[in-house]
Amino acid sequence: MKKKNPPTWALSMLEFFCKERYLEQIEGDLLELFYREESYRKARRKFGWNAIKFFRLRYLKGLDDFEQLTTLAMIKNYLKIAIRTLLKQKSYAAINIVGLAIGLASCLLIFMYITHERSYDNFYPDVDRMYRVANGERGRFTPALLASTMIKDYPQIESATKLNGLGDGNFLIDNINIIQDGGCWADSEVFKVFEMQFIAGDPETALAEPDNLVLTESLAKKFFPDQLAVGQVVELDGDPVKITAVVADPPKNTHFPFKFLMANPNDPNDTYNWTGNNHWTYAKIREGVSPEEVTEKLQELYTNYVGQEIIKFSGHASFEEFVTDYPDRYYGFTLHPVDRIHLYESRFSMGPRGDYKNVIVFTSIALFILLIACVNYINMSTARSAIRSKEVGIRKALGSYRKNIISQFLTESLLITFLAILFALAVAGAALPYFNELTGRIFDYGDLFSVTSLASVVALLIVVGLFAGAYPAYIISGFSPLKALRGHMQQAGKKGLRSGLVAFQFAISIFLVAATMVIYQQVQFMLSQNLGVNIDQTLVMYNGRQLDTKYDLFKTQLEQRSDVLLVTKANGVPFHGFGDWTYQIPAEDNRRTAPLNSFVSPGYEKVLDLEMVEGRFFEEGRTTDTSAVVINEALAKELGWNEPLGKKLARQIEFSVIGVMKDFNYTSLKREIRPMIFRYGNANSEVGMWHQRYILAKVNSPDILKTIGEIEELWDQHVSDYPFDASFLNESFQRQYEAERKFGQVFTTFSLLAIFIAFLGLFALTTFVLQKRFKEIAVRKVLGASVSSLLRMMIKDFTRLVLIGGFIGIAVAFYWLENWLQDYSYRIDLSWYLLALPVLLILVLTWMVVSMKSYKAAIANPSNALKEE
Repeated sequence: MKKKNPPTWALSMLEFFCKERYLEQIEGDLLELFYREESYRKARRKFGWNAIKFFRLRYLKGLDDFEQLTTLAMIKNYLKIAIRTLLKQKSYAAINIVGLAIGLASCLLIFMYITHERSYDNFYPDVDRMYRVANGERGRFTPALLASTMIKDYPQIESATKLNGLGDGNFLIDNINIIQDGGCWADSEVFKVFEMQFIAGDPETALAEPDNLVLTESLAKKFFPDQLAVGQVVELDGDPVKITAVVADPPKNTHFPFKFLMANPNDPNDTYNWTGNNHWTYAKIREGVSPEEVTEKLQELYTNYVGQEIIKFSGHASFEEFVTDYPDRYYGFTLHPVDRIHLYESRFSMGPRGDYKNVIVFTSIALFILLIACVNYINMSTARSAIRSKEVGIRKALGSYRKNIISQFLTESLLITFLAILFALAVAGAALPYFNELTGRIFDYGDLFSVTSLASVVALLIVVGLFAGAYPAYIISGFSPLKALRGHMQQAGKKGLRSGLVAFQFAISIFLVAATMVIYQQVQFMLSQNLGVNIDQTLVMYNGRQLDTKYDLFKTQLEQRSDVLLVTKANGVPFHGFGDWTYQIPAEDNRRTAPLNSFVSPGYEKVLDLEMVEGRFFEEGRTTDTSAVVINEALAKELGWNEPLGKKLARQIEFSVIGVMKDFNYTSLKREIRPMIFRYGNANSEVGMWHQRYILAKVNSPDILKTIGEIEELWDQHVSDYPFDASFLNESFQRQYEAERKFGQVFTTFSLLAIFIAFLGLFALTTFVLQKRFKEIAVRKVLGASVSSLLRMMIKDFTRLVLIGGFIGIAVAFYWLENWLQDYSYRIDLSWYLLALPVLLILVLTWMVVSMKSYKAAIANPSNALKEE
């Protein structure tokens, strides 16, 4: 007969989880109940169920009950001691946690920013084969015929597209006018170069006809919240267009943040030419084709098409001969990878521009802040080592190995870092709106707590915890137990190393202060320069071409107002960009020049207070002025004309120079003043009605808002179907330096955080130094030392460290700032006081912190210190 035995799995389970002191009694009781039961199956079932019911907290083994989990038990012990230590020394823990938290929060925010900046356009599957085609090495605009010719003539090109934008469009939907930005005019090839997700519609036909319009998903919901957008007919800039497709919104990390795509109209008269650069061209090369091979083909294309057009006017026998005469210029089309545009070639970006130099600077700042916080931890840990020397001695006397003590202190470091990271996540989340304002980007909590960010948090926990705790742990674990138990207090590490770390903190702080001051001074310098143009109270009205022939009446009505002094029009105004046009010089073998070009009307120079050096500006009623030009000093200098009046320039017809205008700044002071030509603007000019794209009015009113409101009412009387859109020219001027201001704000903010962390550590370090020298101060006071002499004694050491750090910080700052200022054509000089003030500022702050802590020790009763054993 088969012997009845309880289920083996139930016995094994009991032995695994049940404490030893309960196991024998529980097994005995369960076996007794098992053998009493008559039914074998029922007995086994009850045995198993009763064994499971004993899985309760009071019966469960602890870590100490598992021999194979000795390491976990040790970690549990380390954590207990670390928590007790932190609770016992709350001020020390708080200073370390706050310092590390601010440093880690700064790192998380900057890391999120850097990750975002480096991710631009990487979401395109074939981004490694996508290129922007430039005219020369830098020219953004290319001929309209380039994209189609590349596809037709060169099999190495998989697809190519031409774009125009991004710009605003006036939509009329249900009798409501909506000015919408983010518009781009594109051909049907755009979807083959830029892969897009279609919500509705067909990419093959979406832009096949001239009146086709494609909307992004968010714009479709905005225009038609309760109905389908595809198939709807709306008006865009007065023309009916049909919505043929809806695509997903482009990600925010793209240099091409369009909101709607309008079909690029075909030229029915085939008037496009190879020397007219008015489109942006993108190309996708085939797999296995190298960009170098395509560049060679583009050079061939340029020679065959553009070169042949050029020599028609240049008088050269061949294009090769023409190129030889201009060795300083590159004539050809070049490829620029799309994924490098945002950071490295931002002039090609249609969205927010990045700068790889800023990424490097912000990365350095983040590392500086984190280093300062880690240095604080190291300094405070080694300074406090004397307090824990007896603890280490007892541990060693009881048999602890050095590796166990190192593990203990590393556990404390990791715990502090873990708590700091929790605090840092909260700080970073709270600071996110302010950080968005600083950087000009739109981050949300999803970006901050993304998988990449959380992975960086784990990496920071390990790296910072081990880096900050490694040196103190190694040094403190080396204490002699015999000396400690005899009462000899031991100080960890060498004083020279701690002093060096403090000097390093001062060097970083001084560098950051110096850089912040110079950046601020440079921005203020640019904002305060005499531009040579009067931008005050100059109102710029956009889309003046909508007035068409009503402009003269509109101008007359405006100038009849007492608060409007002058009115004029132009197709280009300062700080809004000018196009460059090519001209020949007939008297000099058709030598070519490509100055900036603007079509303007009489009065333009008066509205902007531009100064004439020679000759005159255009005048009303002079029909001959349509074949005249006004040039600036820079163009006269480039052409070598000492007597420019009467000289000829040609572009289809010849133009006579009637005036020379004094150079003025029309763009950021980062750039030098380029040669420029002004031409008389009218409806018959080459740009047609675009000659009055901008209407400029010089206003003089004590109530600007009232004046603008009345001008808007007058606009609505003439152009009822197009909203009034205007701003003052000084606002456009301010926007030129938005990038510099934001860079300065970010630099200043994180510099202040770094200085705060450094002085937080200095405050704590001073406290521990005074505790160590408490008896020395008491003895000196008994021997007759004054309070002032004691303060000087304490300040002297830190002053020396500030001066050492100042020498290093200023040397690095001078080198970096000299390179940074090279990007500006108009820049400040690095005066001695700009570099000396940071040292003085940090010195004064240091004296304040040290004096505040030292004064209390200096006035204390010396008997209290001398009584202590």
